[in-house]
Parts: sequence; C-alpha cells; structure tokens
Amino acid sequence: GESMEAINLPVVLDHTQGRLVGGTVEQRVFVYWATAMRRARARLCEDEHWRIWRALKLGYVEDQLYQAIAGCALSKWHQGNNHCGVPFNSLDLILRTRDHIEKFMEMAVRLQKHQGGD
Repeated sequence: GESMEAINLPVVLDHTQGRLVGGTVEQRVFVYWATAMRRARARLCEDEHWRIWRALKLGYVEDQLYQAIAGCALSKWHQGNNHCGVPFNSLDLILRTRDHIEKFMEMAVRLQKHQGGD
C-alpha cells in the first residue's frame, strides 16, 4: 500500500472500508490528491485548504472531489504525456471552477470505462 505518513496529516486508509478516515474533509481530500499524484512530500497549505473548502461550499461532496481528482490522475495528458512534457495535475487546477470539477468528474467516468478493457 501507499505510505501516507510523509504527508503528515491524521488521515489513514481504512482497508476494511477501502476509504480514508480521520482528520477533516479538507485533509482527506488533500491526502487523496497527494496519493493519486504520487506527491509524497506535498504539504497542505492555506491555498489548497481554501480551494477544497470552496468546492464543498459550491455543493460538491467529498466523493465527488475524489472523482474529479481520479479523473485527472487517469488522464495521461494531465499526468505529463503532452507536448510540454509537464504534468497539469495541481489541486488548484482540478478544483479551480465548477466547470473544472465537472470536466474532471466526467473524465473519471469516461476513462474508467475506457480502461475497463472495452
């Protein structure tokens, strides 16, 4: 399993439930993002905290934010397989606007289906 200690937040993966537990919603979403993007040294700072809080205020729930993050993680282009060779997978980008969140959530559904070997 992925080690999350480096992120230094009170969030752990509950293997029986298969979900993150402990900490605040903002901390869990951040840990999910850092794990999905393999950013073991990432630190939750004020900007990311605000960005997650704002997405929740827009009416999105925790699992929808996980879905948006998963959509970005599944996109080869956003992971750096693009003309610049640069990943575009920051939490700031994923949660920037309602349109961004919706686009990445939709991407998760499409790319999961695609990877399902159809």
